[in-house]
Amino acid sequence: MRRTQAICIVIFLLITIAITAEPPVDVKRLAQNTMQLCESKQQFARDWQEYTTRDLRTMDNYDAQYYKINLTLDFENESIVADNIVEVMVVEDNVNAIELDFDDSLQITGLSVNGQTATYTHEDRCLTVDLPQTANNGDIVTIGIQYQGIPVIDGVAGGGLYFFTHANEPIAFTFVQPRGAPQWFPCKDYPFDKANSVDIWVTMPDNYKLAANGLITDDTDNGDGTRTIKYHESYPIATYLISIACTNYAVNTLTYEHEGTEMPVTNYVYPEDYDVQSAAFSDICSMIDFLSTQYGTYPFLAEKYGHAVVPQFGGAMEHQTCTTFGDPIADPSYYSTVLHELSHQWTGDMITCDTWAYIWLNEGFATFSEALYTEYLYGFDMYLYHMTQFDHNLDDKLERDPDGSQGHVLSWVVYGKGAWVLHMLRFMLGDEVFFEGVSSYTSDPDLRYGTAVNDDLEAHMEEAAGIELGWYFDQWYYQTGRPVYDYCYYTSSANDSIKVAMNSYNLTDEPFDLYVPYHLNTNEGRIWAPGGYSYHTLNMGAELDSLVWDPVNRILDGGFDEQLPQLEAPVRNRDGSVMLALQEFFDPNSAGYYIYRSTNGTDWNVINNAPAPAGVYIDDTTEMNQTYYYAISAVSGEDATYTTPMSNPISLEAVEFTLDQGILAIDMTDDYPETSPMPTDAEVDAFYHDMLSEYTVTWWDTNLDGAVPLSEMAKYSSIVIYCDDINSIPFDGNLYTSYAYLSAGGNILLSSWRHLENLSDNEFRSAFLIDEAWFGNAADFTGALAYGGYPALTVDPDKVELATWNHLLPYVCAITPDSDAEILYQYDSATDNPDWENQTCAIRFDGDYKLYLLGFPLYFMADQQAEEFMVMVMDDFGEIQAEGDEAVPPMSIALSNYPNPFNPSTTIRFDLPQESHVELVIYNVRGQKIATLAEGMFQGGEHAIEWDGRDKNGTPVSSGVYLCRLNASGQNTLRKMILMK
Repeated sequence: MRRTQAICIVIFLLITIAITAEPPVDVKRLAQNTMQLCESKQQFARDWQEYTTRDLRTMDNYDAQYYKINLTLDFENESIVADNIVEVMVVEDNVNAIELDFDDSLQITGLSVNGQTATYTHEDRCLTVDLPQTANNGDIVTIGIQYQGIPVIDGVAGGGLYFFTHANEPIAFTFVQPRGAPQWFPCKDYPFDKANSVDIWVTMPDNYKLAANGLITDDTDNGDGTRTIKYHESYPIATYLISIACTNYAVNTLTYEHEGTEMPVTNYVYPEDYDVQSAAFSDICSMIDFLSTQYGTYPFLAEKYGHAVVPQFGGAMEHQTCTTFGDPIADPSYYSTVLHELSHQWTGDMITCDTWAYIWLNEGFATFSEALYTEYLYGFDMYLYHMTQFDHNLDDKLERDPDGSQGHVLSWVVYGKGAWVLHMLRFMLGDEVFFEGVSSYTSDPDLRYGTAVNDDLEAHMEEAAGIELGWYFDQWYYQTGRPVYDYCYYTSSANDSIKVAMNSYNLTDEPFDLYVPYHLNTNEGRIWAPGGYSYHTLNMGAELDSLVWDPVNRILDGGFDEQLPQLEAPVRNRDGSVMLALQEFFDPNSAGYYIYRSTNGTDWNVINNAPAPAGVYIDDTTEMNQTYYYAISAVSGEDATYTTPMSNPISLEAVEFTLDQGILAIDMTDDYPETSPMPTDAEVDAFYHDMLSEYTVTWWDTNLDGAVPLSEMAKYSSIVIYCDDINSIPFDGNLYTSYAYLSAGGNILLSSWRHLENLSDNEFRSAFLIDEAWFGNAADFTGALAYGGYPALTVDPDKVELATWNHLLPYVCAITPDSDAEILYQYDSATDNPDWENQTCAIRFDGDYKLYLLGFPLYFMADQQAEEFMVMVMDDFGEIQAEGDEAVPPMSIALSNYPNPFNPSTTIRFDLPQESHVELVIYNVRGQKIATLAEGMFQGGEHAIEWDGRDKNGTPVSSGVYLCRLNASGQNTLRKMILMK
């Protein structure tokens, strides 16, 4: 959909950055880096829902307080030996067991509770510890667990403890988001239950270094070729944020200073890539300063920040105080990823999503922070451009369903859409209120070093804004899709304002309510656009120059589509008047249309004093042989001085209704293969040829020839239209022209099937005398009961070959006729079904024109009865049967052109077997007459006529497909031609 245009399109700096100037930084690539980060995390937890669907078992009876992880790393065997402690506080009475998440691949070698040996069971990734004594609310239980084994990397849960190499040097590291922590230590692995502190002791080769959470409290050389390094994390921490990385690291240390406090920034990098990897993190101190201005002082200032580079990982992970960074991206070009992970220390690590359903609170803030940093470095326009680069595949809802049915917990939607929810909120509230709300959120003592849900952020934003925002968070969290806007605008020569009608809808879910920004001339503003239709008056202060919706992408919309009045080609009636078809306008509150007329296409005059409603409008003030141009504008229902821009102008092609060339038979039946139980097009054609063999008939196949133009219809006194298969739609492509033909006094017989019901729901239905039509699915129609002297019509069982129909017809239409119509036939039900027996299934009208409508296909009726009916109808139409040799024999005329494709001209050739009246006409594919190349009597023999690719006015036509129609003594031949320029 187009963004929006009124009289002209305003191009803003945001667009020109990408089109006309080299941006100061490749923001598109920065956004792609973030998407890569998302994808890499998904690889560590390919089928995470297997574990997120598990309930808490009985883990809700305690609160994890402390973990001591004491590991010895055996790089040669890629195994571990551990002596760990889990300390919990019981929160219920009469607790006899404690359950922990712990993978079955690691073997327990000893277990104690409060220093006493205890029994346990270990299966299905669950360690159940039996308490020697019953524990009650408030009791502290300390569980000692010794185990060993080769950690299994679980791609379902989210990884575990990895053994790899870099430059032929062993390395061990952990990555466990979202549910992989039990792959290397026993724990309660839910983000809402943070341990108050953690000790991490690792014994390793003495030439290795260890990166982990918190600060080093001890580094001891054990004198046996190993060393033990001890870390202590004193801040509360979620299990998925606990990490280690161990190899022959080189350490690059920076110092961050804040108000007199110095904090180490320790980067563990490969010695073989020291310069490049150190450079990747060289701006980290300025990044910490920047984020401190957005979210408050760095939350782990008493400890550290840093990075640990690991192999074969194309992303990064925000482990608390020590981000793990994949070596493929450990270079300066990924600085936005460095910023992304750093921002998690505030939103993700300090304030953690309470459950994975709210992971957007982590990833949305981090992704949004990237755009904020771009704004800090390069200005507001680049911030806006950065946000647009995140808009890919964001129509899923933010909520991550517990059962995994909504997609991956780390889906891109929680990154990109999460950032957009914050971006839109910033626009809606304004910078001062928005950042006040964010600051309040990150400084809330009840949330700091704890967890949060949507309601927590919502409450702080509401407090800052002084308004209720539940509607905003709920719709963007729970709903899929995005708002799409259709609109129209009305202007008035008497007022310096415009009126806007806007319809907000959602293609996949409930509609959204949202403030929509706009630029009107040089003014900026916004409107409140709830789901559905809304109406607005916008002041201009000058003539309208431009109206642009959301010019710099402040909302996550699906586009703005301006709705303009559309006018179909007008038709000159037989009495010289002009008929206009006025469709229902987009705005249901529109007062109707003003109709403009011109004789030259430039000087327009309104010809109606009051707005004309949708339907048919007759202009009876025209003169014969005069060309007219028409256009319309919709009129505001609030003030009739306000109108939309004019529609497309349509010129009138004069049509002379001679109604003197006999019968036009229009074949609208589809062609079924011979193997089908349905009749072929040839079989249906043969039936009607037999029915009309005694009359002068011209045949037209819409599947081959397209819709019949009105200029062709106007020649014939009667028209027979047959739509004798299930799929054919009566008057398809000819509804408007058929209406005009009837209005001029023509006669129509229509044979149709179930789609006759379409005629009961359009603006021309009054002309076809149908109030309502409907069909049934059961094969129950055995024939039509005669009414008013016409012959009974009975289904010919030999024509109904589909076995399941049992020689009867389904899908026959029942009709409620207009009061001016008379009943022609009634439904004869094989089962005497009271819902269908004696329902009207065919009607007749005798007035200014004659009309027969059959709700059943005449082809399937017995031939003799059908022929008797056809004779009666043709007699009623005044058609006279040809006698003996006076009947016009059908002619088969070859029609060709060369060259084809052509440019600029082509020669059209045809060979007449006898002297004939010839009309050679060019149409476009819409059935509109382009030019008449020949009309009059031609001698028998070969003829050649050149077409120079110009229309009847001598204007060259555009490239495309054109139809050449030869009518020779009532026989039609069609040729498709292609003009290529």
